[in-house]
Formats: sequence, structure tokens, C-alpha cells
Amino acid sequence: MYWYFLYPEYFLYGGVAFAVAAVSLIGILAFANRSMVFVRATLFAWPFLLILSCVRAILMIYQLNRRKDYIQWECDNGGQLWSEAAYNGSVVANGTSTLPTGFCSAGVSSFYTAMVISLLVDLGIQFYAFFLTWRYSAFLTEYRKVSAPNMGFYA
Repeated sequence: MYWYFLYPEYFLYGGVAFAVAAVSLIGILAFANRSMVFVRATLFAWPFLLILSCVRAILMIYQLNRRKDYIQWECDNGGQLWSEAAYNGSVVANGTSTLPTGFCSAGVSSFYTAMVISLLVDLGIQFYAFFLTWRYSAFLTEYRKVSAPNMGFYA
């Protein structure tokens, strides 16, 4: 409804976010149980999710940049949602479809900067999760090689 959240976009952005959350949750459970199978499954899934998240971030930044003028128009017109009819002056703003006032008080450029920084931080955390998964997978592989046979007992 606001800015770049049009019909198919929020399903795509939300779907990627839920996929990242699911893989992260599986990774946490795999770390807790030292499960080599699930660690490798998450290690396999992370590169695809990282590429998908990078594409998602690029699309979100592009759409927000493309519609910066619409957001500014909405702020200048009392929070009324932008549309061609409203832009031409044929529709009067109603009280039910207005932009939250907090966005306009901070300014469009501040919101844009905060959104870009938050997307970059999100990508950084995802890359770090991939690094941790890779490192833990290497640890489990090496740990199984050097662990003692016969359940830890030497005969």
C-alpha cells in the first residue's frame, strides 16, 4: 500500500525473509544438536538465499528510489496516498488512507538512508550467518576425524 509494496512485491520480499528465517532456525537447531546433516543442508541453502537476498535488496532500493517523488508528494499533501487522480486534484484525501505522520516528520531522504542502511546491515548479518555455518561445518568435519574411536575410549 505504501510506496513499493504493491501486490506481488510484498509476497516476494516477505517470502525471502521467511526463507532466511527458516534456514536460520534450522541452522540454530543444527548447531545445538551438532547435526552434520542439517548443517550441510543449511550450508547448501545459504548461497542461494544470499543471492536472492541481494537481488531483493537491490529491487527494494530501486523501487524506493524510483518512487521518492511520490513519497515527497504524499508528505506535502497531508499524507494522502499518491495516485494519478489525486495528483491531478480530482480526489480529496480521506481520513482512512493517509500516510503515517512519522515518515513525513523525519524527511524522505532520512527514511531512504535508514532503509538502505538497514538492508545493508541485513545482508551483512546473513553473510555472517553463512560464514558461521561454513566454519561450524568445517569444525564438525575435523572433529569427527580426530575424535577417538570406540565412543571415546582407548583400548
